[in-house]
Amino acid sequence: MLLNAAASGDWLMYGHNYWNNRYSPLKTINTTNVKNLVARAVYTHGSERLGSFETTPIVVNGVMYITSPATPNNIVRAFDLRTQKMLWHYEHKNAPVSTACCGPNNRGVAVSGGSVFVETLDDELVALDATTGKEKWAVKVGDGPEAGYTETMAPLVIGDNVIIGT
Repeated sequence: MLLNAAASGDWLMYGHNYWNNRYSPLKTINTTNVKNLVARAVYTHGSERLGSFETTPIVVNGVMYITSPATPNNIVRAFDLRTQKMLWHYEHKNAPVSTACCGPNNRGVAVSGGSVFVETLDDELVALDATTGKEKWAVKVGDGPEAGYTETMAPLVIGDNVIIGT
């Protein structure tokens, strides 16, 4: 899947690839035609969402997965880029978090093997079904925000392993 990402236009992980170069080699948009770009779809997360918006949109086979700042809950949405319609919406009800280093942000998801992986502000790793958004499983991964741990990074999947950190 990663080997074909550049050719397909998919953006499969935070930073684009395992080298985390955040660069797309696609040549469709260039200095000559960039001025002609127009928005095809605009989505507003809602005024109730505060905090920094630091998610990296992940695109796999024409579906874009994004997260919202965790205020108060972590939210993941999937959009069909062909129709500009939301496919599903998942909301993780966070346990009360009184302190969070760096604010209630979330940097995105990882998609692999039919699952979407997301970390939550209350210190969990959650696996969602990539097609339906239904929760497959969730696991507590640390001592929680009261101990100084919050999960805001985008997970990284290598083989059968999901790599996370605070």
